[in-house]
Amino acid sequence: MALTLRLHNASDLIAAQPVGPATRTVIFLINGVSPSDLASVPMPHLSDLARRGTTYGQAWVGQMENVNLASAATIATGALPRKTGLIGTTLRDPQTGAVQHPGTPAQVQLGAIDQVMQSAGATPLTVVLKHVQPRSSILAVGGTGCGVANAAASWLAEYVLCPVRKGKEWVPGAVTGHALPARIRRAIRLRAPVAKQGTSGMHWAVGAEDSFVARYCVQAMGRTHPSLVIVSFDEPAQRKPSLRPGSTEGMMGPVLRGIDRDIGAIVAALRQEGSLNRTAFVITSGAAMPVEGTSIRVGALGQSVTAVGGQQVYLGAGETATIGLQSNLQAQPVARAIQDRHLRGLDAIYYKTRSARRWTYQPQYVDPDLPAAFSRAASFLLGTMASAGAPDVAVIFSPGYAAARDGNNGADGPGIQWDSQHIPLIVSGHGVQSGVRSGYPARMVDLAPTIAALMGAGAVTSDGVVLSDALQQPPSGSASAQREASARLGFYVSALENRLQAAGR
Repeated sequence: MALTLRLHNASDLIAAQPVGPATRTVIFLINGVSPSDLASVPMPHLSDLARRGTTYGQAWVGQMENVNLASAATIATGALPRKTGLIGTTLRDPQTGAVQHPGTPAQVQLGAIDQVMQSAGATPLTVVLKHVQPRSSILAVGGTGCGVANAAASWLAEYVLCPVRKGKEWVPGAVTGHALPARIRRAIRLRAPVAKQGTSGMHWAVGAEDSFVARYCVQAMGRTHPSLVIVSFDEPAQRKPSLRPGSTEGMMGPVLRGIDRDIGAIVAALRQEGSLNRTAFVITSGAAMPVEGTSIRVGALGQSVTAVGGQQVYLGAGETATIGLQSNLQAQPVARAIQDRHLRGLDAIYYKTRSARRWTYQPQYVDPDLPAAFSRAASFLLGTMASAGAPDVAVIFSPGYAAARDGNNGADGPGIQWDSQHIPLIVSGHGVQSGVRSGYPARMVDLAPTIAALMGAGAVTSDGVVLSDALQQPPSGSASAQREASARLGFYVSALENRLQAAGR
């Protein structure tokens, strides 16, 4: 994978005059979208940020499970899911064996996300930011339930906000322990009607939830002046699973155009405040979530578990189906039983095992017609979540296929294939190179160290690298680190791209 010419020729020496650190970073998470989704409709405000920044055309989630909750935790910490504790939407407590759903609204309010992440021990970006701005605060605003916003901000964030239902209205709410001060809460006037439930299960008119999030953000940001702002637009991810192939543009067009207006409103608020010229921006997605053409019902996988006497504790749908078992000793027999069913659209089956004091995933089956590079890429991605609480079996379907529940067509669960992994990523604003298109395969784990560098916060303990080719003045040594990572990550990306092309997608 080639980097931009600038990165290949870059020196680690700073030749330009210092531009100074950004005083604020705003992260826009447009969850559930791919680069092609964003390119499908005119988005002038987003395009303006891209023109004034660096775009990573080969950006990918680069980890499993590539779901919005897990990606958000990685953004908060710069750590892979095996270290953040938030491997996905369904977890098994390594100590008790109990199944957890920390991202549900009720569990978020009980502090489940805070507890999982804090106990895992990864250090949030918030810690290093507060070293350089001790009085700074962190603000995260997201969709109903607050789960993604909470994970992206970590347990150390002052404010984690989202709409909550009160009778026939949506009103401003917050995660317990992360609410705005009472005087600010009283000053925020924001209401929206509860709509009739649609096919996506939402009680919002199309675009209304994301609009509420943006307006809530503007009002809270203007009163708290945070150094880090996370805005989680969750409607695309919530609506996509109910779509059918070919119907994406009809539903997603209005949603994406609305998000573009929302981004414009937040940028305008920063301009009015007088802080725009010292603000950096990151625009990305936690998961691509393709709309699949062929569904494999999860019941076929569940039958394989019972056929060998296994005890299933959860079964996650998606382009990669994940199975949690009562005992890890059941993992290989279950994987073998799934192989024996000869399911259509199956690329590989992996089972989790422990060896040399670490958890790994071993292949039970890999389609013999696939090149070895695909298996290496799959093993790499599964390794990013390998831990005691991770799924015991991973069933990888071919591009265009997904394990799905009744009435669900989108791959709302994890996926290893490129159409699930490929995400948009733009870094823009203060301290960022303008008009650059980079071929570096940037990942979720690269965002925390890059934001820290933009804000002059020093090094972050991270599984990623600073995206030095985006920065006007990258930290010493960061260009070398990025070059070293490029060939290794580029190999995996090429393997996934080739698999997608071979499938005719």
